[in-house]
Amino acid sequence: PYLLRTKAAIADCETHLRATSSFDGPIEGFLTQYLLVLLCADVQQEICTIVSSRGQRPGDSQLAKFAEASATRVFRSVDKSEIANLAGMFGTDVRDRLNSTLDDRIVTLYGNAVNNRHQVAHYSGITVSFRDIQQATTAAESILAAFESALA
Repeated sequence: PYLLRTKAAIADCETHLRATSSFDGPIEGFLTQYLLVLLCADVQQEICTIVSSRGQRPGDSQLAKFAEASATRVFRSVDKSEIANLAGMFGTDVRDRLNSTLDDRIVTLYGNAVNNRHQVAHYSGITVSFRDIQQATTAAESILAAFESALA
C-alpha cells in the first residue's frame, strides 16, 4: 500500500469537514492545500523507496544505499514527466513500460494536484477541491504502482 500518511490525513480531514459541516468553505481550502503538499512529499518518498528496493535486488547493501541516495538527489519534482525521466535512467524500455500503462485521465488528475501544489507553495492559491485531492491520491497510487512494476 502506498501513501499511507496521505490517506490517513485525508480520512482525518474528511471526518473533521463532515463533523463541522465545513465543506465548500475556507477550512476545506486550507486542508486541501495541506493535503496537496503532503501528497507530493509522500509521492517523492515512495519513489525513492521503490528505487532503493530495486537496488536491493542483488543483495548488495551498498548498491541499495547508492540507489536511494542517487534517487534523492536526481528526483526533485514529483511531476509525472520527472517520474518517467527517472524510470528512463533504468533504460528507455523501463520508461516506455511506465508510460504505456498509464491512462491519460490518471495522469491528468495527478498532474492537476502537482500543479496546484506548486501554486500553493509559490503563488496564491488553488483550484482543486477536497474531492479532487482524493481522486489525485488514487491516481498517484496508480502511478506509483506502474513505476514499481516498470522497474520490476
